[in-house]
Amino acid sequence: MEKKYAKQDLFSQTFNKYLVTELVSFFDFQTAFPTLALLNQKWNYYFSDKGQDYVWKQLFTTEFLMLEYPDHKKLENETYREYFQRSFQRYKHFRQLISGIIDLTNAKRSKKQYGFLRDFRDRYAPEFFIQEIESITFQIECIYKNFNDQDPNQMIHDPDEEKEFFSNFKLWTIKIAQHNLQQVLLTPSAILNFRNIIESKCGILGFPFTHTNRYRQVTFIDNMNQFGRGCNAIYSVQGVDRTQAMYVFDSPETYLTLHYNVLKGDKLWCNEGEISVFRKDPKDFFGSVTVTNGIQVQAQAWLIHQFCKLDKDLFPDAPTYAFVYQHRITIDQITGRDRFKPCKLIVIIVNCNIIFQSRHWRFYNSQESVLSVGPGVQGKQPVFKTPDDFYIYQTCIERSDLTSFMEGYYLFRFLREGEEATDEEEDLRTLDQSLLFQVFVQPIQFRLFTGFEFVQNPNFQPHMIDQQ
Repeated sequence: MEKKYAKQDLFSQTFNKYLVTELVSFFDFQTAFPTLALLNQKWNYYFSDKGQDYVWKQLFTTEFLMLEYPDHKKLENETYREYFQRSFQRYKHFRQLISGIIDLTNAKRSKKQYGFLRDFRDRYAPEFFIQEIESITFQIECIYKNFNDQDPNQMIHDPDEEKEFFSNFKLWTIKIAQHNLQQVLLTPSAILNFRNIIESKCGILGFPFTHTNRYRQVTFIDNMNQFGRGCNAIYSVQGVDRTQAMYVFDSPETYLTLHYNVLKGDKLWCNEGEISVFRKDPKDFFGSVTVTNGIQVQAQAWLIHQFCKLDKDLFPDAPTYAFVYQHRITIDQITGRDRFKPCKLIVIIVNCNIIFQSRHWRFYNSQESVLSVGPGVQGKQPVFKTPDDFYIYQTCIERSDLTSFMEGYYLFRFLREGEEATDEEEDLRTLDQSLLFQVFVQPIQFRLFTGFEFVQNPNFQPHMIDQQ
């Protein structure tokens, strides 16, 4: 027995706290717990609640890039073991958010995106974070300990979406006229390139986060706190007017949580295999739902930052705020299906060449009211032959303020029994006006999303104007 205890003492003396500290630097904490802690009672003590805190400090520095961060520090009365546990729980929280966003997006989108989530055993953030960025936040590290460049074996070449050597993760899409605005979450390979762009073009030293594919727009994390709202605050900048940025969220965690929740709650509208930024319930975006004679119109609007002009010194017509508004015209499920009558949106010809406008809008704010009329929707007269037919009207408009409203109506006509409707104008002289009816659109508001705000770019310089 004496020899046994002597051997244990010799073992503990040889592998003292200094050597243990050196050894654990070669292990991650998952290896240290099930192996080193079982060697003997002394080593188990190193990893216990009342053990040597320097071991947990060493484990922390092997798991994370830094010991403390601008947004994440050890509390005054907190042990390194407690600090480690709290920090790792934060990492796992971000993993759940990112994994959930990837899974839910793939469930809703026809074009799948696999190979972006890091293996749990590969938790090292890319090295260029330390080499190229003056400082990073703990939230940034937690994101990129989980989110990686796409696995090349999982890449599917899609010429309509990517013209790069790498693929970013698609979040949502808006299609208007000739524009396909696709918002993506940037992968590590893309970040350094976009960081150089916003620094040289906008004077901003930030951490790029999301981007509109093939457009001059990027959101960035203000990790250097140049705008004064915290090192995790997120802003959007664009290439048309660099004098201002748009504050959008207080942190990437807030953004990811919101996006995860709207995906999980099935609140985002989807069409033709794509996820839209528009909501299923237009009232989420200060929109409206109106039912007239069984025809339902869901209306809402969204600001397109990259098309806005904000500074009068650069643009004589500034400010102009670009919005895309959407009308989803369907048969109402409650009042329209049982009493459905085939109908169409019409354009009427008066005296051969004068068009009676069938689209009437009023744009107004507290100071003015302007009428706008036009034929059909984007030159078309959609026909509703069955209760399942629908039409999506989506277009852009510029406003000079962020307090405007829009309301109005479409002109419809019921089809005659047995009539084969066509997408053509109708002659007032032969039109049965008793078949006409109006489909109303209650007011929608053109405004920023809740919490968004335009702020001056503190680093803007006049020479940046020449780089547009």
